[in-house]
Amino acid sequence: MKDIHKTLVKWKEKGDRAALVTVIKTWGSSPRQAGAHMVVNETGEFDGSVSGGCVESAVIQEAQMVIQTQKTKRVKFGVSDEAAWDVGLACGGEIEIFISPVKWTSITPILDMVEKREPCWYQISLDEIGEISLITDEISDKNFPYLESETSPEKLILYSPPDSEIIIIGGVNITQHLIDFSTVLGYKTTIIDPRKAFANQKRFPKADKILNLWPEDGFSQIKISRNTAIVILTHDDKIDIPAIKLALGSSAFYIGALGSKKTQARRNSALLDMGVAPEELDRIHGPIGLDIDARNPLEIALSIIAEITLTANKMES
Repeated sequence: MKDIHKTLVKWKEKGDRAALVTVIKTWGSSPRQAGAHMVVNETGEFDGSVSGGCVESAVIQEAQMVIQTQKTKRVKFGVSDEAAWDVGLACGGEIEIFISPVKWTSITPILDMVEKREPCWYQISLDEIGEISLITDEISDKNFPYLESETSPEKLILYSPPDSEIIIIGGVNITQHLIDFSTVLGYKTTIIDPRKAFANQKRFPKADKILNLWPEDGFSQIKISRNTAIVILTHDDKIDIPAIKLALGSSAFYIGALGSKKTQARRNSALLDMGVAPEELDRIHGPIGLDIDARNPLEIALSIIAEITLTANKMES
């Protein structure tokens, strides 16, 4: 829901009629997974995707019919379907989608939760009405999305997680590029660096928050969760080592530190002397980033965001 949130809010303000397209099931190598959304308005504008571009043209036509009739539609596309082949799903996969007319009174509470960056559970009734509604109770023991088939009508239960965040220790050149990548991918970003000359709004206009504090004071002012990645980049032991120790005491899903293998070994030795358990050191990604033979700050930032993405996706699978 996050990726189409702004478009839905804009169309709501304009009073546009719209349809929500949702992937219900996938088979084979379909490029989008169950729960992926696309939204279409009556003029054919759209946002999001359900197939990475393979069947979007056909889906837009189907969605506009739903807008006109105000009746839901359930459609399957796949290589075994001649019509689907004609519109381009040649990747060997199949998808089943559900198209429902958007009722602004029903979807607004969901949009409000996404706007607040809070966790949000919602459901789509897979019947002729296709009501989209907020679930007020937290659901913590399920893998999303999932079909609730024992109910009548059958319902698709979805989850929109709170914003993930990347906390970066050090306002260095790599950080400038990492902020750009993080912003595009929808991460909130916080920079912690006591050096005002390094970390300031002029150098990092896209950062959500800049704290000119030492790690201990900076960490005390932020909330770290399982949706947080921590990246240590100053290459200065008096900043990096305390930051790594604090990070290891958190629930962050990713902790990465810049530096060679020799630098990592020296830091690890210092951390052990500070009472960090040896097994905790295994949480540190260091040298940081996927090995893409990065040779400049931009490529290093790319390798870091790629490793964060890989770690996050493994955690969700």
